[in-house]
Amino acid sequence: MAIRHELPIGGESLQWLRLFPALAAIAALVPFLLLARGLRLGAQETTLALLLAAANGYLVKYAQELRMYSLLLLFTLTSLWLFVRLLNSARAPRALLFALFFVNLLLVYTHYYGWLVVACEAALLAYSDRRKLRALAEQARQGARTVLRALPRQPASRLHALLRLARRRVRGRPPRA
Repeated sequence: MAIRHELPIGGESLQWLRLFPALAAIAALVPFLLLARGLRLGAQETTLALLLAAANGYLVKYAQELRMYSLLLLFTLTSLWLFVRLLNSARAPRALLFALFFVNLLLVYTHYYGWLVVACEAALLAYSDRRKLRALAEQARQGARTVLRALPRQPASRLHALLRLARRRVRGRPPRA
């Protein structure tokens, strides 16, 4: 999806197309370090985790491929960092809930495996703190209402009319004038 927006800017050269996944992989360092700080890892543990990530062949390979895996890594690390902040906070601030909801929405939109991260976070919240789970569910409900209200109603009604017309033709009835 991001490639469609990138093509008019830089063209179709391989170097340009591989720049976005590489930048997403580099940008993943920020939530990685913030996650390490949120987990209260020391300097040695953080350095070791960073060294293992840098030497991981899969991370290096997929950072160079024209796929969504680098973006999935970026959103997963950001979601985990925000989730750790939510667990460490005494109560659930609305801004944090909104940020977690928005990042999880982008995570799921990026790849289907994002649902696994969201499901694991929800299971851990249900196990550890039901009050924060209720607050997050309410934030998700309000966000879904806002998105549904913002959707244009005209194309949906046109689609409904086309489906009705197709059903009438399949049943052998002539379309209404």
